Amino acid sequence: MQIVILAIAILISATQVFAETTYEKVSDNEIKVINTLPVVINQNVYNYEFLLSQRTAIQEMKDRDNILRDKELVEIDMALAECKKLGIKEEPVKTLEETL
Repeated sequence: MQIVILAIAILISATQVFAETTYEKVSDNEIKVINTLPVVINQNVYNYEFLLSQRTAIQEMKDRDNILRDKELVEIDMALAECKKLGIKEEPVKTLEETL
């Protein structure tokens, strides 16, 4: 659960527009990531192995989600193909006069 929460936080951080992101070496296996607007808004220290494991975990989740979405699209496409075979169509949009 903590991995998922951190993954979401990292994703949200990565999608925000910062004036500047700087990186500093903390030790042989840690990096500090500083995101600033004109002031420091957050500062995190990450262990290198942790970042590697997070990236792997996030990529695996993304791949799983993509597979599920692809399966759902195939199911929808199959249902739409059956609709076409059966002559099922979109209901025409009614005009304002037709609804009164």
